[in-house]
Amino acid sequence: MQHEKIKILAIDDNSDNLIIIRALISEVFPNAITMTALNGVKGLEIAFEKAPDIILLDIIMPGMDGYEVCKKLKAHSKTADIPVVFITAIKDDKRNRIKALEAGAEGFLSKPVDTSELTAQIRAMMKIREATIMKKNEKERLEKLIEERTSELQKTHSETLNLLKFFQAENEKRKKSEAALKESEEQTRLFKRAVDSSSVSIIITDLEGNIIYTNPFFLKISGYEKDEVIGSASSLLKATLQPDTFYNNLWKRILSGKDWMGEIKNQKKNGEIYWVNAVISPIISSSGETTNFVIVTEDITQKKQLLEDLIAAKEKAEESDKLKTAFLANMSHEIRTPMNGILGFAELLKEPDLTSEIQQKYIHIIEKSGARMLNIINNIVDISKIEAGLIEINISDSDINEQIDFIYSFFKPEVEEKKMQLSCKKPLPDEKAIIRTDREKLFAIFTNLVKNAIKYSNQGTIEFGYLPVDLIQKPESLVFFVKDTGIGIHKDKIGIIFERFRQVSEGKNRHYEGAGLGLSISKSYIEMLGGSIWVESEEGIGSCFYFTLPFCPAKSAPPVDLRTENEKK
Repeated sequence: MQHEKIKILAIDDNSDNLIIIRALISEVFPNAITMTALNGVKGLEIAFEKAPDIILLDIIMPGMDGYEVCKKLKAHSKTADIPVVFITAIKDDKRNRIKALEAGAEGFLSKPVDTSELTAQIRAMMKIREATIMKKNEKERLEKLIEERTSELQKTHSETLNLLKFFQAENEKRKKSEAALKESEEQTRLFKRAVDSSSVSIIITDLEGNIIYTNPFFLKISGYEKDEVIGSASSLLKATLQPDTFYNNLWKRILSGKDWMGEIKNQKKNGEIYWVNAVISPIISSSGETTNFVIVTEDITQKKQLLEDLIAAKEKAEESDKLKTAFLANMSHEIRTPMNGILGFAELLKEPDLTSEIQQKYIHIIEKSGARMLNIINNIVDISKIEAGLIEINISDSDINEQIDFIYSFFKPEVEEKKMQLSCKKPLPDEKAIIRTDREKLFAIFTNLVKNAIKYSNQGTIEFGYLPVDLIQKPESLVFFVKDTGIGIHKDKIGIIFERFRQVSEGKNRHYEGAGLGLSISKSYIEMLGGSIWVESEEGIGSCFYFTLPFCPAKSAPPVDLRTENEKK
């Protein structure tokens, strides 16, 4: 599906708003089809008839408000999968966003609508729409495939059943006529040859479930020899890998003279588990008594694995779409907030009779907002370069003590402003603290980790630096750390914090600013430099991030004695 061919339905009781929305959509997606409705009832009629790809929905409307319209859309089979984006001028964004999500909406835009934000939302909704359509098509394809194979299995089962009935009829004829006996034997050989060459497993048992015949294909699949299974109890009828209720229901049905169909988990001779689609039927004599059971099975192990892989891929795609959608919404907020600060306070500076103190205060806010926006843009650029493989590593002699001193001086005022203490550890003497690494990457790693520690700490201390070399288990590596007494990380979040666009605080309860890229960038830089990163944390107590870099002293630096004090003595 191409964005230029999408169908968009806009529902708003204000015709001027609809004109503006149509114009914005036409500007970005000139070939898109835009439909409009002035009330909820008309909007529902158009949605059910035209099945648009995206619905833009106002909240406050006479008669039926946007929340009620959204609920009806999500409750109807024709429109349940269509993404809905609320557009409203209501100021209480948080409360209305919550109501929008509860009604089933996928997005939320504030009036007046920003062109770039509307464009991002439409593209995000189209990805969700495309994923839903792909999932539906794949499900239909699998159902059709299963239906075809089931039909084939039933056909084989029917033919086998006819064969067995023929065997029974021929046995009765055999008693009446010697000539008929010879003809019956010839027909029997022909039918047996057909069963022996079948590409599905066929087993015949007595009333107790003991195997009296199996075709070669079953022996090939199971790995058993013929003399190992003839006369033994059928593992299929015992269903040893299924619960007792499964076994009881199966026997109850076939003993009542009815066919049983379903999937069975089984085990080969070598212990390997495999799945079969089975049809088990009783063989009824002319007197109406059950004499045998015939089992026809098809190996569906690969099909089940394929289905599991498709489900896993679908869930991964859905998770990716959710993260991208969350990222777009997050970026919109993160960029708009400092931009509002810059534009707002720049406008206030135009006011006459401002005191010098007020002017400096406004300028400080503008500078702080600009720095925040620049940091966001730099992070986005860095992560884009990492994904494109455009990051260059520049190895040179780097004074790690000097870098730590600079970072300490840079962040000390910010830490003390929060009534906290900042300290650093640099156990190597200055003349031995020169190593070969990428100086800029190391500075970026430390900066990201220290900024995170400041962001997520409101009291206590922040400490950073590196461990003494005599405490390092691998002397070829140098261990750096950043430790804080902040909010800590829940054990369920530790596994995802190094992923892109992920944070300790996410979703509706997100309390901290940022794009969720700092730790991901740091991890990529560290791995590029040949190191690794990990975290030890306890929620409510604090966190300590560790990372290693190869310990390659500069050629001009004196050799470092890595022995412990006891070894030196």
